[in-house]
Amino acid sequence: MKKLLIFLFLGIFPSVGRTLAQPTDSLQVVVDSLSVKVVKLERDLEYLKINTDISTLNTEIEILSMKVNSSFTDIQIGILYNDKKDTKDLLRVLRESCKHYKENVALIKDEVDSMQELVYSKKGTFSSNEYMCLSMHFMKVLFSYDLLEKRLSLLDEALDK
Repeated sequence: MKKLLIFLFLGIFPSVGRTLAQPTDSLQVVVDSLSVKVVKLERDLEYLKINTDISTLNTEIEILSMKVNSSFTDIQIGILYNDKKDTKDLLRVLRESCKHYKENVALIKDEVDSMQELVYSKKGTFSSNEYMCLSMHFMKVLFSYDLLEKRLSLLDEALDK
């Protein structure tokens, strides 16, 4: 009965049977192989995390940029309708929003700077293709941030007039 159970166990789980039958040197090779795979997975995970952080930062910038653009559009609509009372109230609200946007832009600028340092510090860590992809992805963040600054400047100028 015991032989039958052992035979079934080894038949169902052949890798266990091979592992039990392998000498110590062979087990060390398996451990080394698994260690290499773990290191590769950790590096891949780091790449994916940085890539995701870049995408998240770009999304935050684009959302804020759309809000700033929407505020500028609200000013244009207020001017077109030429209702002085509503326009004054709208301008007051938009000035407060603009102040809030400027605070957010300052925080985002810090995030952009730290992300830039992180990406450039990983130059030797990733393959040249992976590093190129991260760099290009980060360039999109820089372009989005530049657009945000331009839109905020335009909104600020419109509110001053």
